Amino acid sequence: GNSATAGALVSDEDQKDPAEYVQGMINGTPFRGWVGLTRLKVGDEVELIADWQEDHYEVYAIALPQERIISVCPRCAWGRSAKLWLRVKYMFVLVFIILLSFSIVNFLDDDFSFDKGFFTSFFICYCVSHLLAGAMAWCAYQAYKNTTCKLAEEIFTLMGIPSPKNVSLNKITRRRERALKKEGKWINPDDKTGEKYPSDKFMYDTEYWFYY
Repeated sequence: GNSATAGALVSDEDQKDPAEYVQGMINGTPFRGWVGLTRLKVGDEVELIADWQEDHYEVYAIALPQERIISVCPRCAWGRSAKLWLRVKYMFVLVFIILLSFSIVNFLDDDFSFDKGFFTSFFICYCVSHLLAGAMAWCAYQAYKNTTCKLAEEIFTLMGIPSPKNVSLNKITRRRERALKKEGKWINPDDKTGEKYPSDKFMYDTEYWFYY
């Protein structure tokens, strides 16, 4: 981790995009990299999570410690355990959709009733859907386990976030937003007139900046 001043940062992407390419100088040494959305102002004290790459620092995360806001490189929002649990939840959602669709089709096809063979077919569909959804969830988890999830855990460790394997920045952001709502300080991300903040709200949860 390194400290820098926001005056040295330059973004090559509009803030409406889900990721930004940032570059600048720290102690006379260049840094650059892709991270989530940022909201940096000149003079802001920031912390960089970066790795030395021959002639520059490659940036993987930028944090505003005073506001506890962090922008991470895309898909680095979950530790391995958190990512596995997320895939399991998606698996059950997919199974539910498959079974619901199967039931509706059979109900309509049998004159708005279920015949005796329905429950046998339903059980077979239940087993097959679990196998297919489970295989998809496991493959999706394996694709990220040793790449973005491992990098995310390194970022969390350097930021001092406990239990990095179990960290989900989406969950932390969701809890923070709930607290802000109770305090009357929450700002709706749909409001384009004021300061922009991270949000776990749908369509904003893939901007890859979060509270931590």
